Amino acid sequence: NLSGAIEFSLKSFELAPGQVMAYWFLSLLHFDLKEYDKAISALKKVEQVLRVPTAQRSNHIASDLDVKMVDLHKRFALTYESAGDYDKAMEYQFHLMEQSKDSDEAVQGFLRCVERSTDSHAAVAALTSLLKRRPERRKLFFPLAWHYRRLNDYAAALKYIDRTIEMEPTNVSAFAFAARWRAEVGDPIEAENLVAIAEQKNLRSFDLHKLGLELSLKRGDVNSAFRHLDLMVQTTDADLSPIKNRLAALAAKMSASPVS
Repeated sequence: NLSGAIEFSLKSFELAPGQVMAYWFLSLLHFDLKEYDKAISALKKVEQVLRVPTAQRSNHIASDLDVKMVDLHKRFALTYESAGDYDKAMEYQFHLMEQSKDSDEAVQGFLRCVERSTDSHAAVAALTSLLKRRPERRKLFFPLAWHYRRLNDYAAALKYIDRTIEMEPTNVSAFAFAARWRAEVGDPIEAENLVAIAEQKNLRSFDLHKLGLELSLKRGDVNSAFRHLDLMVQTTDADLSPIKNRLAALAAKMSASPVS
């Protein structure tokens, strides 16, 4: 069983404390048990041994496992990601991209972690560095826009969200964010234009039409608000009847008001 295998690995350290194999498999065993902190500690031991020249490793045995730094970085990235530490996982995924000359697999792993990273400064630095090396990687625009927005850099966020729409003209999430952010910077006209363009493309999302509803109400256009509400209903299983009732009450109140 896994516990017995861990005990066996620990005993092997007493015989050969400098070997890589036992630490490596110990990290895999802890990973399978979802003991990620212990798995990471074992990987750090592997890293310490790998940084020492083979000839200088004490008690090194001939049957030791041939583990390279790229293998170690893959395990670090996977383990940190599984543990929910996406910032550290992103760091190792970035190393993997450099080592693999930005292979598709490495870039996908990096982007997966970037999307969940809470360190927007580090995310932007890594993304812009990769974009300089690989300007054709259009999938970088969206996460760049998102992290710039988290840093309240609206100019950069809008630049990259617009580039996302240029490259992916049916990306409804990009339209929703582009419209929302323009509303946030005080440009409701352009925000509504983007919502309208998305509608013309038959793009639908809850967030997109929620914004459309909000903007319609700010203009006092209850009919448009109802239309966006109907489109919201098509995109969710949530009960939106309370909102519909409020809109109906507002419409009745507005129709009963004397026209000046």
